[in-house]
Order: sequence, then structure tokens, then C-alpha cells
Amino acid sequence: MEIDRNSLFIFDKGTCHHMCPEKERKFREREGLLHILEIKTGTEKHKRPTADPNCTVKCFSRSAAGQEMQKLSDLRPPPILLQTILYLFNNVLTNKTMEWSTLYQFVFDRLRAVRQDMVIQGVEASDSITLLELIVRFHAYAGFRLCEEPLSKFDPQINHIHLLECLKCLLTLYDSLDEQDIQEYSSGGQEMKNIFCDSCGFKKKLPYCDCNIKINNMFVSNETCNDATREDLSLKRLNNSEIQAIRSCSKTPPPNSGGSTSSKLGLDVTENKGRGGIKINNFSAIVDDKTMPDSSAVKAFALQVNHENTHVKEEKVSPLSDALSLSLAYWVRNFVAVYRSIFKLPPLLACVAASHLPFLRRQTLQVMSVAYNGRNLSYPLSKLQVLLLYASEQEAHDDCRHYNIEVKDCRVVFNKNTFNSGVSKCIFTGGEAMAALKETEDEAVTRFREYLRIPSVHPNVNYDECVSFLTRQASSLGLPIQVHQLVKNKPIVVITWEGTNPTLPTILLNSHMDVVPVYREKWTKDPFNAEKDEHGNIYGRGSQDMKCVGIQYLEAIRKLKKEGVKLRRTVHISFMPDEEIGGKDGMRKFVNTSDFFELNIGVALDESVASPMEELLMFYAERSSWNVEVHCSGTPGHGTLFHEDTSGEKLQIILDRFMTYRQQQKDILETKPHPIFSLAEVTSLNLTQMKSTLVPPDLVLVFDVRVAIDQDHQELEELMQSWCLEAGPGVTLTFAQKDPNFGITELDHNNPWWAAFKGACNEMEVNLRPMICPGLDLPAFGFSPINHTPILLHDHDEFLNEKIFLRGIEIYTRIIPALANL
Repeated sequence: MEIDRNSLFIFDKGTCHHMCPEKERKFREREGLLHILEIKTGTEKHKRPTADPNCTVKCFSRSAAGQEMQKLSDLRPPPILLQTILYLFNNVLTNKTMEWSTLYQFVFDRLRAVRQDMVIQGVEASDSITLLELIVRFHAYAGFRLCEEPLSKFDPQINHIHLLECLKCLLTLYDSLDEQDIQEYSSGGQEMKNIFCDSCGFKKKLPYCDCNIKINNMFVSNETCNDATREDLSLKRLNNSEIQAIRSCSKTPPPNSGGSTSSKLGLDVTENKGRGGIKINNFSAIVDDKTMPDSSAVKAFALQVNHENTHVKEEKVSPLSDALSLSLAYWVRNFVAVYRSIFKLPPLLACVAASHLPFLRRQTLQVMSVAYNGRNLSYPLSKLQVLLLYASEQEAHDDCRHYNIEVKDCRVVFNKNTFNSGVSKCIFTGGEAMAALKETEDEAVTRFREYLRIPSVHPNVNYDECVSFLTRQASSLGLPIQVHQLVKNKPIVVITWEGTNPTLPTILLNSHMDVVPVYREKWTKDPFNAEKDEHGNIYGRGSQDMKCVGIQYLEAIRKLKKEGVKLRRTVHISFMPDEEIGGKDGMRKFVNTSDFFELNIGVALDESVASPMEELLMFYAERSSWNVEVHCSGTPGHGTLFHEDTSGEKLQIILDRFMTYRQQQKDILETKPHPIFSLAEVTSLNLTQMKSTLVPPDLVLVFDVRVAIDQDHQELEELMQSWCLEAGPGVTLTFAQKDPNFGITELDHNNPWWAAFKGACNEMEVNLRPMICPGLDLPAFGFSPINHTPILLHDHDEFLNEKIFLRGIEIYTRIIPALANL
């Protein structure tokens, strides 16, 4: 796109005068892709909801090979882009009926589309500044507002990346302005009246500077622009110095002290999220008022706040000077000055700076542990609370305990020898927990905990967050991802690492995304918070079954790729839905498709179970799963009479025969030296359901049967049929599910897959205990590298220790190449 730098005109200006092009609006309406905020009132429950033209906003769309370039009729000119931003701020972000995190996701995407239209059109610098300054405000505030949300709702790193991108672009744009513009633009934050239109805020003499442009049946008039834009949205431009100040608070260079903690970016917003209970008057305009961005909250962004009282008063300030003072104070490790500087910052800068409090507090407490080290020295807890900006003495006390600092009689007793700067326990929640742990936690563990926080729990699982998470992981690995939708809302995800000889049979690393239901009253931890205790045990549903294995696959591949490893065979990493309810709409359907056949799988790895011993359990065969239904028909009648040939009498016989057989199998199991490891040698049988009515003509018993690997299937079925004949006429046996005998994966020298697998384990001195459990109908090994851990899959307080988890990644870094290079 060519721009004439010597004139005020931009070539190829967009012609769309709506927030969303009509073509896109109709397409999304037809395909059911409308956001709830864009649906016309009264049509929400329609099979195909109708789009509200005044609420539909153009969504972000990635460019791709073969994709048609956007036409001018699909591009919005700068005035429409401004109107779009104003709508998102005034009408969407002030919506009080939805969670702010949901509103954030919608606005985040639509602002990306705004930036995309700006780039395609090559919008002039001065007008880009007008738009980008507002977007910067949004990302800066959102990072503070949502810092305590779980990663499933808000990703602080992505938000921070976009904040820095906008800041970088803004600083470049400032430099591109001519000398006169810069002088007027930086003169005390005043409006650029000689350059910008008094009515619409865009540069004079531009062909699109028309204050009567019709936008979604609304006119942007002089009066409208002045009231809505300048008052409610505070379009007093952030001047160059304030943008520099935000940049400085977002990412401050580290002090050159050579210490381990100082090697980090001291004030990097990606390192520490969370305000840590901060409660000071500077935040009264934006923290206490959760309806942001209403007029008072947004106007406060450009104002200095008097920290001695709660009211906001306008006064001339130098935000860049404040930010530089804070950075300098941190550089020389004057932490008292750092906290005082945060206390005095304008609200928007305080939002950014407050994100670093957990990191700053840790450094401060470590310094104080040296300065106040001594038997007779102590420090008042109340004074520590004020100094470190805690909301209460209890929070200060909890932080001291977190770092192994003793508190006696409301006084802090520091000891440099006992201070623990490397603790992994986190006293924060949500976003703060993620941020504080990033200082000491392995990134693989952080990603594992992020995956655990996604509540992909039965019934009615929503897999969208899982797919989004896995898409980000594939992108970070530089690997292609495919999502197959054989059944609506039941995605099958396959990530592929292509080998140097892709014609060879491939390796499948299989896992599943769903987890079984939880009974929260039985858990001592939140099953979807991925809390880590002082021992490094990570609690969460799926920590053993089997989100751990899925992440271990990806992290092992991440390490291998980082080391430059090349594999001969292609490796596919699959993530299945609905495994916990039999996989009917997942693997069972997928294996019968051409997509699965084209994977050309030679061997597969799947899950096993945790082992409380040193040995790791490895499954090499499967018991067949039967879902048996026995229908007992009989004579119906009134409940006051004795009837002959009733379904209840027949049911009693059936129940007696099935339960007798069950006890026989149980007795056999108890004769084994290790019953828990010998389940595959017997046929388990459990009554799971009984359907009945008052003196009914028909009763149905449902049994879950897992057939032993050496059990003759025909013989067992004939035995069950004989029980039905014994019970009398009208008793029938049917199968809701009846798996065949899949056979055994041979564990001898004739199986090269086994030789490679066993060899890799031997190299790492990993002891295996082969067992039998369900798997795929192809050479497969069920293997979860979890030892010294109680078996808690489907149980309460399911957990996995982070050291065991990390050890499992190392094991896979040996097994995967061993199989893929065969």
C-alpha cells in the first residue's frame, strides 16, 4: 500500500459505513456465527438468530493462502473505526448482565479487526494515533481488571503482547509526525486544534472528515462528537509522554546487579499478575467502580489522583516523569520509593504498575531479611502492611508465612538463613497464582495447570476451551493442527510432527480431553483450580486421568524440537472427546474414517494408571467391554394382589445368577498376590442401572461387564443366556455395547515396537510392570509415567506431583525418538 507522505491523502480508502460489512453480517447470520451481543432482541431462541445491524461488529479474520483479499467495501474508513471503538466502549463494556471477561473476549477480537483494517488501508499516522491510544487504554485496564481470572477466561500474556504491539506502533507513529505536529501534539496534552477537526477529531482537509457521515442509521454530528466522544470517552489524547509512561511501567529494564532475581525484567507485566489485595485511594476511580469504562472512570485515566483523599481533582501532571522516577527507584533498589511512586501514579499507570506487586514484595522481603537479621530485631506487622501496600495485616502475615518469615505478637522476625525465595507454594488465586508461580515454576508445569483449569467435565462437555488451548500449543510448537468434527460439538484434535520419511507407518500419541464428574463436597481442593501445595502436589480433575499425559506428549516434543532432534517417522498427537463415556462419538467413530486411515499408524501410545510403587504400569492388551441389558417381562396388575409370573420374580433369579458369578470372579482375584494389578485376569461385572415402575410388565437390569482377556466370549454369552432361560419366558438378553476380543500386543523380541519401547525405558532405568487393560485395535502400549502415586483416577482429591510430572516428560523424550526412529 503506497501512502503519499507529502500530502494528507491516503489511497484506497475503505467505503464500508457500517461497523460490520453487510456481506460478513449475512454470512455469519446464515452460518450461526453471531455473538450473543450481536443477536437481535427476540430472536435469541430462533434456530437461526437474526443479526442486529446496529450491534454487529466486524470480527477478526486471519489472512491465509488462497483467501480472497478484502474489498474496499469490506474496509471501514477511520471515522467508522472510531465509531466502532466508541460503541464497544460505551455500549459493550458497560453491559452489567454479562461477566467482564466475556465482554473482554468480544471487544478484544473486534479491536484486532479494527487494527487489521487500519493496516490494510495504511491509515495516516495522526489518525492511527487517535485509534491506537484508545486501544492501549483498553489493554492496560483489562490487564488489571482481569488479573485474578483463571487462564481459561483471560490470558494475561496474550493481552500484554497486544498492549506492547500497540505501544510500539504508537511510538513509531509519533516519530513519523512532522516537527510541527510533534510540537503541538506534545504541548501539555492540549487538543491539536490547528491540525484536527473540532467536530470529528480527525485531521482537517481529509476527504473523509465529514461530520455528517451516516453510521448505522446514526449521525455523528458536531454535538454528538463533542458530548459522547470528548466527555464520556475522554478523547483528550494521551500525549506522547503518557504513552512513554505506560510503556515504561509495562516493561522496565532490570537493574544491573547480577543477582538471580535481578536478571528478570523487574517490572515486566508478563511475570506478575495480580494486585495482591491492594487497596489505596489511587484506585477509587477504576477499581471500586466496576462498571468501567463509564464516563467518570475513563476520564480518571488522564487525571492525577490526590492520594490523601478519595475525590479526583484535575491538575497538571507529568506521567512520564512519574514512571521514570519509579523505574529509577527500582533500578537502584530503593523499594520504599517504588511503593511511594506506585501510590502517586495516575489510575491507568497504577493499573499497570500494580501488576508487579507480588514480584516486588518478594524482593523487598528478601532484602529486609538481611537488613533486619538478628535475634533482637523485629519489624511491626502493621508498618509492613502499609509499606508493601497490603490490604490488611492478615495478607501481610500470609505473605510472611509464604516465604518462611516468622511473625510473633504482630511483629515480623526476619532471618536471612530461613528466608525461602524459591518456594513453589502460592497464596494467591487465579491470575495472581499463575504470575507468582512463573518466577519459580517450570513452564511445562504452568501449561499443565492451565490445561487442568479447563472444566471439560461430564455431562454436557464444552470442548471449545480445550481446542483453543491446544491450538495455542500447536502454534507455539510450530506444528499443524487439524480439528475433525464427526459429531457436532465433539471435536477430535490431531497435532502432527512430520518425520523425514513420512511414508513410513506413523506413531500415534493418544489422549482424551474429557474428565469424569466431581462431587465438590468430597474434595478438599477446588477440582478445577489446579492448586499446588507445599509438597508440589497439583490437585485437579484430570491430573492423573489423563490431561497429564497429553501435556507430557507436547512438552516432550517441545524439548526435542528445541534440541534440534529430527525423527524418521511422523508423530501424531491426538486429543479425543468423550472417552470417559465410551468414546462412541470420539475414537470409536474416528477409527472408521478415511482421516484415521490416512494417518497410517504403526503403533500407538495411550494411558495406563498411576502406580503406588517404583514400577510403572504398562498395558499391552485390553479386556473387552460389554454393556448387557436383561429385560424381564411379566404379568402386570394391581398392587393389592399377588400375581403369578411377575417380572420381579424373574429379576430376582437374574440378579442372583449375575451376582453369584461376580462373587466367584472376586474370590479368584483375591487369591492373587497383587489383586489391584490382576484385574485383567478376571471378568468384572457390576449392576449399573435398574428401570422399574409399580408392578410393571417389564423390568430392565443393566450390567457393566469387562471380559477377561482369556475368557471365551461365546462361552460367557451362552452362560448368560442360560440364566435367562432359567428365569422363565419373557426374559431376554441384549447388548448396548459388545466389544470383540482385540488380542494382545506381543511383548517379545519379534515385536520391534516393544523392543524399542523397552530399550528406551531400560536406558532410563525405568522398571515396567506389563498389565492388561482396554486399548486400540492395533499394536499399542498403555503407559502413564506416574509412579510413587496413589491411584486416584475418578476419585476425590485427584493429584499428581510436579516432580513426577516432569520426570514423565523426560521419559517420553526417550521413548518417542526410540519408536519414531525405528
